[in-house]
Amino acid sequence: MAAMETKASRLALILALLAFTLITASGCLEGVLPKKKVIYPPSESVEPKETRPPSGSEQELLQEAEKAQDKGRFKEALAKLEAFLKEYPDSAYADMALAMTGQIREKQGEKEQAVKAYREIIQKHPHSRFQNEAGLRLTALYLDLGRYEQARDQAGDMLARVNKKNEKARLRILLARAHLGQGNHGPALDLLRKAHQETSDQMDKQEAGRVMKAVIASMSPEELYQAQTEIGRDFPGAYLAYVLAYRLYETGRKDEAKAQLGHFQKQFPDHQELNREALTLSRAMESGGAPPPLTVGQDYLKAQTARKAGTGTSVETAAPAGEKAGKTMEQIEGPVTAMEVACILPLSQSKQAQYGQEVLKGLKLAFKTYRPQTPGFKSNLVVLDSKGEPDLAARMTAKASSNGNIAAAVGPLLSREAAAAAPRAEEESLPLLTITQKQDITQAGRHVYRLFLTPKAQAEIVARYAVQVLGLRRLAILYPNETYGQEMRDYFGHEVKRLGGEIVKVVAYNPKGTEFSAEIQKLAGVGRAVKKVAAGRKVQVDFEAVFLPDSYRAVAMIAPQFAYHDIMTVRLLGTSLWHTPRLLTSAARYTQRCVIPTPFYADGDRAEVKRFVAAYAALSQDEKNETGAKKESGEAKEPGQFEAYGYDAGTLVLTLLDKGRITSREDLLKALNKMAPFPGVTGRFTFDSNRDYKTEPILLTVEGSEFKLIR
Repeated sequence: MAAMETKASRLALILALLAFTLITASGCLEGVLPKKKVIYPPSESVEPKETRPPSGSEQELLQEAEKAQDKGRFKEALAKLEAFLKEYPDSAYADMALAMTGQIREKQGEKEQAVKAYREIIQKHPHSRFQNEAGLRLTALYLDLGRYEQARDQAGDMLARVNKKNEKARLRILLARAHLGQGNHGPALDLLRKAHQETSDQMDKQEAGRVMKAVIASMSPEELYQAQTEIGRDFPGAYLAYVLAYRLYETGRKDEAKAQLGHFQKQFPDHQELNREALTLSRAMESGGAPPPLTVGQDYLKAQTARKAGTGTSVETAAPAGEKAGKTMEQIEGPVTAMEVACILPLSQSKQAQYGQEVLKGLKLAFKTYRPQTPGFKSNLVVLDSKGEPDLAARMTAKASSNGNIAAAVGPLLSREAAAAAPRAEEESLPLLTITQKQDITQAGRHVYRLFLTPKAQAEIVARYAVQVLGLRRLAILYPNETYGQEMRDYFGHEVKRLGGEIVKVVAYNPKGTEFSAEIQKLAGVGRAVKKVAAGRKVQVDFEAVFLPDSYRAVAMIAPQFAYHDIMTVRLLGTSLWHTPRLLTSAARYTQRCVIPTPFYADGDRAEVKRFVAAYAALSQDEKNETGAKKESGEAKEPGQFEAYGYDAGTLVLTLLDKGRITSREDLLKALNKMAPFPGVTGRFTFDSNRDYKTEPILLTVEGSEFKLIR
C-alpha cells in the first residue's frame, strides 16, 4: 500500500513538473497574451469539469508540437496539435493545445481560426489557466477584424468579473476601442478617462491617453463642445479645446474657431505639445490659408487604418551631430519634430549585459558621427534596458510602440528576449531591427528584420571553406546539446554532405558542463590520456577537422582538451561567437589555424571600416578623459562585431529617415524593403525576402595572439 502511495505521489509530481515545463519552456505561449498579462480567478460558484489524467503518449505528442512551434515549423506544429485534440479531447492539456493553436494561427495571420481556438477555451474550459488570456486575445482579434459588437460583449463580460483597478482599467481601454470603432465617441471618452484616472500602471495610463487623443480627433464639433462642457480644464481638456478650434476652422466656422483658439491659449498657455501647433493654426487663420495637418491622435488612427487594410502598420537620448546623450525618456521636454529611434538591449542585471553595452556603444557612435544630408535633420536615440528579461523586453517594445515619435527600434539581442518582443512589435506595427541569432525570428511578421549573420550562413560558409578550399573530406562535430547547437550541427552537416564531404563522428555535450574529457575521448575514439609518454606524441584520429559551434568561454575549456589528449593535427572550425579578444587571451594557443566566420574585421582595408575604427578610438578616449578612469586590461582596444552591428543599425536607420524624408513607420518599412545594398562596416548588406541580413561573411583564423584575415 505504501509503495502504491509513493508511486502515485511520484506520478503527481511528474505531471506537475511536466505541466510547468510545457507552460514555461521556450516561451511556448509568448504572444498569446495582449499588452498586459491579467489573471482572473475562476468563479467559485461553478464546479470544475473533471479531466482525465494525461498519458505519456499525449504528453509526448504535445511536446513534439511545442518543439515544432519553437523552431518555426508551424504547419507541423498545427498538425500535431490537431491530432492531439482529436485523439485526446478530454485531456487535462486540451486547453493548452488550444492556446498554442490560437497563438500559431495569429502568427500566420489566420485570425478567424485563432478566434475559433480562443472561443473554444472560453466555452469548453471555464476553469482553464488560459481562460482570461484567451478572452483578452479574443477581444483584440475582434477589434482587428472590425467586429466591434463582439469585442464590446467580450470585454464587457470580463469587466463585470474583475475587482482590481488596474485590471478594470485595461479592460476599459479595450472596451473604449470597440466603442471608437463603432463611432460611439462619448462612451469611449468616458471609459478612457476612468481608465486613465484609476490605473497605477504607467504603460496603461499612456495607452489610455493615446487612444483618448484618437477619440477626440474623431469627434464632431458638437461632440467636442459637449465634452468640453463636462471636462473643462481637466485632462484631456487642452486637446478638446485645440481640436475643437481646428475642426471649426476646417469646416468654415472661422469666427467660432478664432474664439475657441483664444480660449485654448488663455486656459492652457504652457501646453508643451500643442502650443507650437496652435501658433501655426493661428497664423493660418490670420492669412486665411489651409489649416496645418492635425497631429493629435493620428499615430493611433493611422495604425488602425493600416490594420484594417491588412498592412498593420535608464532610458536616454543621443543626438547625432555631436550632441551629448544622457537624458531619460521621462526627462525629454518639448515637442519632438523628427522621427526617433529606440533600442531595446540587455544593459544590466544579465550575464549578457556586456554584449548589450557593446551594441549600445556602436549605436551611440552612429548618432554622434552621422552627417545629415537634409539641412536641419536630427533624430534622437531612446535607450531601453531589457535587463535580459523576455517579459520586460516585450513591455519595452510596447512602450516604444506607444510613442508616436519613434520610427523603429533596434534589438533585442538575446534569443528569448527577441522571441518575446518580435510578436509585440508586429502587433503594434513597429519596425524592429533585431540583432539576434534566434532561428526564424523574422517569421513573427513583416515588421521584424534581423541584422545579424544567421547561424545557417555561418555554418555553410565554414563548411564550404573546409571542403572546397582546404580540401578536407572527413569532418566531425562536437556541439552543445541545446537548440542552438543542434541547429548548427544540422546546418553544417547538411552542407558538408551536399559538397561531397563526410561527417564521420557527431558528439554532444552538456552546455552547462565544465569537464569535457569524456566527450573528447568519445569523439576521437581514444582512452584516457597518459602523460608519461615522450613529448611530441600525436594521436591519429579518423577526421581532419572539428566543428565546434559554441561561445568563446566553452571553446576556452574544450580546445585545450584536444592537446591534452595528444590530438595535435585537427583543425578547429567555429562561429562568429569566437570572434572576441577574450578568446585570444584565454585560448589563442589552442585555436591556431582555426576557421571562424564574422561580419566585421577591425583591421580590414575598407574605408568605412577605417573611419569607424578611428571614431571608436576617439570616442573611447573621450569617455576615458571624462571619467578619469584607467582602461582595464581586459577592455577591448578596438570595436568588435557587436559594436559594428550597433553602428550599422544606427547608421542605416538614420540614413533612411534622412534621405527618404520619412514621416511614418510605414514609410520606413517601405524604404527597408526596397533599399539597395548598404555600405556598412559589416560589409555591403541588404535584407532578403524573409527580411534576414544578407552579406558575404569574412573568414578569420588565429595566428600567434591575433586574428588574421584568411585571404
